[in-house]
Amino acid sequence: MDTHHRDCTEIESRMEECFVAHAPPMPSDAAMGVFDHCPEHARDDRIMPPICRSMASADPSREHGGVILFDSRRRNIHAIHFEGGTADLALPYRMIVAAVLEHDCSGVILHHSHPSGDPRPSRNDIVVTRTLWSILRPLDVRLYDHVIVSGGASFSFRAEGLL
Repeated sequence: MDTHHRDCTEIESRMEECFVAHAPPMPSDAAMGVFDHCPEHARDDRIMPPICRSMASADPSREHGGVILFDSRRRNIHAIHFEGGTADLALPYRMIVAAVLEHDCSGVILHHSHPSGDPRPSRNDIVVTRTLWSILRPLDVRLYDHVIVSGGASFSFRAEGLL
């Protein structure tokens, strides 16, 4: 087992203990219709087009991503896009919270790319997911997923059971 995998496994285990166990109940994948398994989640036309548009127009050598906002009927109502350096995307938490409040959304999906070609989450990806979840929870807004796209592959925190 390589070091990256071992580190992520340990962090994911702690993440489950620290925050997934306390998460409010989420709708089932069947009810939500998204991210059952990474290769199949592209079938949900409410989710993937905004992610694909964001990724298609972005420089593949830089990390970029966004947040998709959904109303209570799980309709895409707004999208935020952002870009960072080669591996240092800083999540604009204030901008996300402002958009969540402005659009009165009930759920969000965070997505970003990894220029490295490896879609596995970094330690920072796990911390960012936990932080965004903890910011949104008191607002009664659900973090439906965090999707990492890289090198023609993707990683879904929801599909992996981490959300």
